[in-house]
Amino acid sequence: MRRLGSGVGGGGWSWRRRLFAWEEALAVECCLLLVDVVLQVNVADRWCWNLDPPKGYTVSGVYHWLTHQDHVESTACKE
Repeated sequence: MRRLGSGVGGGGWSWRRRLFAWEEALAVECCLLLVDVVLQVNVADRWCWNLDPPKGYTVSGVYHWLTHQDHVESTACKE
C-alpha cells in the first residue's frame, strides 16, 4: 500500500463504486487510525480483536464501533 499510496486518494485503496460522502469520512478516519502502523520484515506479527472477545471479529461489530461516536480506545493485545 505504501508504494501505491496509502492516503485516501492513493492507489492502495480501491472501491467498486464511488463512495458516499459519509463513507469518504470513514475512509479518512481509517487512514488516520493506520497512519502510525509500521510493518517490518522478519518480525512476527499476529491479529488481535479486542472489541468483542467472546464473538471475535464480525463485520457488524466493526460497523457498530465505527458508527458510534463514543469510541473506546482499544487495549493492546496481551501476550
